[in-house]
Amino acid sequence: MLRRQSLTWLTIFSLAISSARLLIRGHWRLCICSTRSADGLDKLNSGNVHHKPTLKPLQRRWVQPPKSNVNCLRRLPLAASLSLGRGLKTLPLRVARHNTNAQAVAEFLAKDRRVSRVYYPGLPSHPDHETAKRQMSGFGGMVCFDLDGKYDRAERLYNRLDIVKRAASLGGVESLISMPVLTSQWGHSDDQLREAGVTRGMLRLSVGLEDAPDLIADLDQALG
Repeated sequence: MLRRQSLTWLTIFSLAISSARLLIRGHWRLCICSTRSADGLDKLNSGNVHHKPTLKPLQRRWVQPPKSNVNCLRRLPLAASLSLGRGLKTLPLRVARHNTNAQAVAEFLAKDRRVSRVYYPGLPSHPDHETAKRQMSGFGGMVCFDLDGKYDRAERLYNRLDIVKRAASLGGVESLISMPVLTSQWGHSDDQLREAGVTRGMLRLSVGLEDAPDLIADLDQALG
């Protein structure tokens, strides 16, 4: 179990802040407390429904603020409820494995001269490492690394991976990788990329539950 149930409370805190902001703006928000990691299959997303008090009564009848978390869950379709319930049973175990695997992968990449920079809060080189150490017992499964800002190098690694799959998703049991310039920053100019802190040689890796040595070996051979 994560220290002080940090995962649960961080989720609750984030939802509370988000809902409060919307309420101040005159919006109600129906929040379904779930993430891609919750079901273990990176297929379950949180859902949001918004409306302003100025909507017609007929519209408001369909979108009412939940009176409790129980009511919120009742609004979930049966299939989604079952998927979320099954996933939450193994969530602490999976998160612990995500943490240890990502730490091992990040440390490998940080020591490799073929990699110019690694972004992972579990590394002392990360600017927020000390804050992360105080707040968390694990540092998550997301690792970002850069290959000298070179698109051709990133593309080569991207195409050579075997165990790690190419997909714009995260939080599943399998390891997935994506290139920001082909997904979240698609079509951005060099100035926009620079402002976002993204380079054309950057890759984002969602570390899964495979054996860490196998993941490291796959990255090693893909780096060439």
